[in-house]
Amino acid sequence: MKVMSLKKDNIPAVMDLLSKGKPYVVPHHDYVYWIMAEYFPLSNYVVFNENKIIGFICALPSIDKQCYFIWQIVIDADYRGKKVATILVKRIIDEAKHNGFNKLELTINCDNNASYKLFEQTAYKHKGSLKNIGEYTYENSNEIAYSIEFCS
Repeated sequence: MKVMSLKKDNIPAVMDLLSKGKPYVVPHHDYVYWIMAEYFPLSNYVVFNENKIIGFICALPSIDKQCYFIWQIVIDADYRGKKVATILVKRIIDEAKHNGFNKLELTINCDNNASYKLFEQTAYKHKGSLKNIGEYTYENSNEIAYSIEFCS
């Protein structure tokens, strides 16, 4: 497996992968991912297995909150449970630390037990806890916002 920054050429494969991640993640307009690749290459990554993209994470640094916000993470169904998500989240934590931040924030759909477990384990591994910091509910969306602090 190889982790690389998101590139413009990766966008169609990433959008395809995201479309298979419903209901927890959905692709947005390809322009959004172009912005991520062009302006945030060090917080948006893909994982390749051979020549196939099998994972994607989209995160954004927040100067205001002094954290990295993980917006989307998706793993190909054939590779779930094989630590691909853990590799991607670690890459974001490393980037956050490099930039002097010691916190991640993210949202998890109330029904997404796999994501909850991933981030609960991430917090534990970094001697922290997954703290509920809020909720977002709109139409069919029910997301809980979480924070993970780690040693920088």
